[in-house]
Parts: sequence; structure tokens; C-alpha cells
Amino acid sequence: MKKRIIIKNGKIFDGIRAEVIENQIIEIREDLISYVGSEKLEESESEVIDAKGKLIMPGIIDCHVHIGGILGAGTIDRILEPNMQQAMVAVGQAKETVAHGITTVCDVSMAGPYLKKLINKGKLVGPRILPCGQGFAMGGGGPYVDPCGIFDTKYLRENHPWGYPCDGADNLRHGVRMRLREGCEAIKVWTTGGGLQKRRNDTDRIYTDEELQALCNEAKMAGVPVLSHCESIEGTKAALRNGIKCILHGVELDDECIDIFLNKEAWLMPTFKINLDWVEYYTDEELSRRTYIKNIDGETMQEKEYNRILLNFEKAYKKGVKIALASDTYCSAKTPYGKYTLDEIRTFVNSANVGVFETLFAATRYAAEALNISNTVGTIEKGKIADMVIFKKDITKDINFLKKENIEMVIKAGEVLNL
Repeated sequence: MKKRIIIKNGKIFDGIRAEVIENQIIEIREDLISYVGSEKLEESESEVIDAKGKLIMPGIIDCHVHIGGILGAGTIDRILEPNMQQAMVAVGQAKETVAHGITTVCDVSMAGPYLKKLINKGKLVGPRILPCGQGFAMGGGGPYVDPCGIFDTKYLRENHPWGYPCDGADNLRHGVRMRLREGCEAIKVWTTGGGLQKRRNDTDRIYTDEELQALCNEAKMAGVPVLSHCESIEGTKAALRNGIKCILHGVELDDECIDIFLNKEAWLMPTFKINLDWVEYYTDEELSRRTYIKNIDGETMQEKEYNRILLNFEKAYKKGVKIALASDTYCSAKTPYGKYTLDEIRTFVNSANVGVFETLFAATRYAAEALNISNTVGTIEKGKIADMVIFKKDITKDINFLKKENIEMVIKAGEVLNL
């Protein structure tokens, strides 16, 4: 007989309806959900979980993390930390991620393909990983992968935990094929630099259309999504125009850019927490490069930038741009694993004024749709993989209950995890 779990008396947010359904029963056989409803089931030869007074929701999906084993936040430190050390640290980061109820992630790191294999074999504890491997950035490391221009490209390819310098359409095409050979299930690319560079931010871009088309065509043939780091208007337009459907950050958008989002049915993954956290590190001179920032309310340039980020998102969201959860968790020091994803979800509600249910959709069903995995995860319904989080308190009534200490249980692929 197949392993059978019955969860009874619980309240369910199923990821399908914008409501909580009371007194529901869930049956799990092996790794799949076999029943969801209110009819009582025979409980013999089953593990029975009484979820009375508790909320059950689909496992959280984070569309963008770097489980690369980075401890320090410095741009140079992350390259100089030994690869062996980072591999060891990544194991703990993966476990801490799933302990916070994040059961699926799209990961950009050198460690990701290996973590995926070992987690799938049951040798390590962690979320389901859709690995990208190292993401592709402009040669020389680009302004983000090697902002100080210290390291040669060969060293970066071998030692950067999540960036890979690559130039030219043929090299990018080959790079995608090598990622697929490693078992990657998504591709990451930078179409703009990271942070505020010396050039004007709204026109910044670091790959040509020819290069992006080559990369996207290879990914499309394999049926894997492409995620792009986009901060400038022109870089975002280039990504969308050439077939990239998952836009990370999106901190510079204009009306034309938003229209392209809608026409392409692309996803905005706003990474609120990290963008808002970064504001304090920018100088007035750097922030003055932001388009129209002087017209935004705020006593200081940093306050103006904080408000500009939220207004930028609000404009796109109100026009109907699709949203999905991505935290950009990248190191233990500044973005603690798992916790930072939950912080991002709360920021959707508390700072960006997105409704609770719409936010939870972004963290479950919408994220699954964006990553092309909605046929298997993202909702609680018959036939889906049994990924769930059980909370002691109802987070739909107060999103601030979304914390690790409020998690009663994490179930991944029908297994109650021992965390």
C-alpha cells in the first residue's frame, strides 16, 4: 500500500481561490495530493495530522535566490571565499530555506545543480531546486559580477558563485547548452548592470539584441524559462523584446515598457525588500541619475528613491502587469536564507499595498506559472505534488504572522520534514 497521510480539520488557502476554506481534509498518497474536500475519509493505516485551528497553504515558491554558500556581502569577498567553503555553507543555506516553508526555488549559483541532485536523492534537506547554474554577464565580469574590474574572466568563471562572464551570440548559445547539460532548468542573464553605474541608468544595457536572441532561442528549444536582471528602462525593453518573460527588479519602467510587459504577458518579480534595503547605500549623485526622481516626494534623495521604487511598481501593477515572488536572497550576512523570502512577502503587503491573497498567489500559483511548473506545484489540488506549509496562526488575517516561529509543519513531496 502506498504511504498515506490525512490532514484533517484544517483551514486551507489552496492557491486557487482568494479565500480560506474551513474544515477541509487533505489526503496524500506517496508524493501526490489524492483528495481535497470536506468528506470524512477512512483513517486506518494512515498517518493522521490534526490541523484544527491551523492554516494550510501551498509550499512557498521563490523565483530568485542564490544558494551559493556566500557568507559576506562584499562584492570582492564573495569571489575570494573558497569554493569548497561555499559548497559546505550552501548545504546549511538550503536547509534553512526550506525550514521557512519555501519548498521550491529557482536558484542562481554554481552550487545549484549539485544541490538539486543531492536533495532529490535524499542525501541533503532543502527545497526543490530549479537551478540556473551561474548566470551570464558581460565580459570582464560586467559592472555587476566584477564591479571593481579586478579579476580576469577565467578566474571569475571558475570562482564567482553565481556570475559567468560571456560575450557573443555563439558563446551565449553554447553557454546555455552547457547549463542544460549540467541539469539546469532555467537560465539567468544580466541585461543591465547592477546598482547605479556611472552611465545614465535608464539607457544602460549590456547585451545586444543578437546576443539575447541567441540565448533565448536556445532556452526556448529546451522549454526552460529565462530570468533577467533588469534595472534600466532600455535593458528591460531589450529583455522583453527578445523573448525574456521573467523580469527581476524592474526598478525603471516607463509607459512603453509596461505596454510591452502586457503584450508579451511577462512577469515582474519586483524584489522589493532588497531594492528598498539598497536605497541607503546610494549617494545623492548616484540617485540623481534616476529619471524623474526629483519630482518624487521625500525630504532626502534616499527617501525619494524609496518612494520612487514603490510608485514605479504601483504604476505597472495597476495597469495589469503580472507579478511573482522573488527575494534575491544571496548571502547569509545581509539576506538570511528563508527569513528574507518571508520578509519579501510581508513587504508586498506592508509597503507595496498588494492585497494579502494576491500576495500569496504571487508566492505560490503565480510563481509556479512564471517558472513553467504550475502543472506540478503551486496549488493544493488533486494530482499536484504535496508541498504544503501548516501555520499555527492564520496569515491571511495578519501577514505579520508569516514568520518561522509560526510554522507548525513543512511538507515537501508528501514527506513531513524533520527541521
